[in-house]
Amino acid sequence: MSNLLDRVGTTQNFNEETFGRVTDEKEKTFNVKFGERLRKALEEIDTLQENADKLSKELAIGHNAPLHETMIALEKADISLRLFIQVRNKVVEAYREVMHMQF
Repeated sequence: MSNLLDRVGTTQNFNEETFGRVTDEKEKTFNVKFGERLRKALEEIDTLQENADKLSKELAIGHNAPLHETMIALEKADISLRLFIQVRNKVVEAYREVMHMQF
């Protein structure tokens, strides 16, 4: 009987170690991917903002910047920034909910 209990205990330790490591690796991968996605999104938003700013300046000084392209660039930059702000707000809200949980 004690031999069986020893085997069960050994198996339990093995499973905890194995699954614990897998979970940690998945969490690290998720954190890196999520952070990387946020960084790339910010870079894309920055590029859109710079393009819209460039077209706006060209239009203002009288260069041949088409009005419709300038307006489209401005709206793309605005919508992208608003979307990112909403994502940030949801992440902060989820973080606050987790921090207020009681165990």
